[in-house]
Amino acid sequence: MTPTFNGTKEQTIGTGLQVFSVSINASSSGANTIVAAQPGYIIVVTAYKIVCAGAVTVTWESSGGRDLDGPCAFAANGGESTPVSPDGHFWTDLGEALIMTLSGAVQVGGHVAYTLVPR
Repeated sequence: MTPTFNGTKEQTIGTGLQVFSVSINASSSGANTIVAAQPGYIIVVTAYKIVCAGAVTVTWESSGGRDLDGPCAFAANGGESTPVSPDGHFWTDLGEALIMTLSGAVQVGGHVAYTLVPR
């Protein structure tokens, strides 16, 4: 099965690994889908950057509800940037979406770089 992508950029790095990048533009309290579920694949986050316009707690989750990272509290104009990790910082469960959950209705922007691993 070939995965489908909407609004992503794609490149291949020296290892032959396909890396996808999608921007983050979320402001709804609760679950915000960052990368849609891809049946038969896990989403491996290799890098990300977020900047929060106001004080908010951010939790990365697999759409089935498993916490992947966080909760992390950020002050207004706070954020986080991770280095590239080819092994991945965290990954979703099989066939699940990557979710960023916000504790409040605060603008959070940035980007996520990820790969898809078939299972």
